[in-house]
Amino acid sequence: MSIKFGPIFHVGYAVPDIDKAIEYWTQVIGVGPFFLERHVTGNDEECVYKGKRCVQDVTVAHAYTGEMDIELICPNLISPSPVVDFLQRHPEGGVQHLGVLVDDWERTLALPEVKRHLVLQGHAGNIRIAFVDGSPIGATALELIESSDEIKGKFARLKKLCNEWDGSDPKRGRAPAPGGR
Repeated sequence: MSIKFGPIFHVGYAVPDIDKAIEYWTQVIGVGPFFLERHVTGNDEECVYKGKRCVQDVTVAHAYTGEMDIELICPNLISPSPVVDFLQRHPEGGVQHLGVLVDDWERTLALPEVKRHLVLQGHAGNIRIAFVDGSPIGATALELIESSDEIKGKFARLKKLCNEWDGSDPKRGRAPAPGGR
């Protein structure tokens, strides 16, 4: 547990090939199913990365194992972003960030240790996100995710579906909405 931000519940892997990554996680490690969204674009996202507007087109997939959300992220567009920069340094992919839910957004972003290393701020839909860069010391980035009932509900639904997984249908479309199955 981070005494500053709360528990780390999310691990983000930058991957060069989303389908191979899902196959590895489901077939070798036995984690799944992965809920896949191809071409998540910047059309509804507003991000600033290292002081410049950041336009993204990524494919993402999520699955839970116990209490941990595993996110696989593969860029479809090569433009400056935390994931593209990571894959340029590590073409085979790997753990790019860890994620925490943040209750007090303004207070957290105002912390000197956060401000000093903040490299991305923006929105993913209506959820605010920010990245604290760890690369100057060879560390993994920290993704700050604004806590809300919506995001907590999304992760709770994913966790339930994944923790009940029987091994069938390892790659699925977007996770169901509340009340869906």
